[in-house]
Amino acid sequence: MNGTQQRGTPRHQVEIPCAVVRSDRDEPDLFWATDLSSDGLWLEGAQDLALGHIVVACFDPGVWWRRREIHAFAEVVRRSRGQREGDTGSGAGLRFLDLSRGERWALRRWLHPRPLTSPIRRHLTSTWAAAARAGGATAFGAATAFGAATAFGSPFATRVC
Repeated sequence: MNGTQQRGTPRHQVEIPCAVVRSDRDEPDLFWATDLSSDGLWLEGAQDLALGHIVVACFDPGVWWRRREIHAFAEVVRRSRGQREGDTGSGAGLRFLDLSRGERWALRRWLHPRPLTSPIRRHLTSTWAAAARAGGATAFGAATAFGAATAFGSPFATRVC
């Protein structure tokens, strides 16, 4: 976004596992969503998403979310390679393209009590988040297929519970 554009909805701090399905790969890439609104999300991870590409983002907000997992088409509208001072790693900003009004309303209600995102990027603290920045969940032997478990159980189990 340039300096003249304003965001339509507030962004909230989250740590949610997110699978991203791209047209050029058979298996989804695993990311951490660290910033979420009813308009889009920020993903942190080592995989590179091309600016302007359309992807499918799949995530379950977790605690107190009473609906099904969200599967939304999204456009990659921002990229960061994590090379500026203060960056915690590479990432991408996605804008949702097809969430229904009901899904947006439910997401806004779920996000409301969560803290707003500060202008300074937070550092993820979990081991799995560090692995995502370093090369994906495969760093710990987790299968890259969405929903696959490891010898440790789900790579995201400690963050969702």
